[in-house]
Amino acid sequence: MPAWYQRNVIETAAELETDLTAGLTQSAVAARLEKNGPNELQKQPGPSVWQKILAQLKDFLILLLLGAAVISLFLGETSDAVVIFFGRHP
Repeated sequence: MPAWYQRNVIETAAELETDLTAGLTQSAVAARLEKNGPNELQKQPGPSVWQKILAQLKDFLILLLLGAAVISLFLGETSDAVVIFFGRHP
């Protein structure tokens, strides 16, 4: 039997036990839903807030800005440090 992407429409319909003109009967739909569950993708959890923060700290330019902010604080340039820390960055 050829791979799924090499099969023609007739072979695929026969394997899936469906009619190309009428589709599935309600009883066939109910049976497949019972057997396989709904046709939905499972939602994958995204990264946590801490994982996002740690990912940002791996970027060289972010570390460079943090270093500049710390140096600004030591030099007494508080306003520069605040702008670097809290300024709007795209």
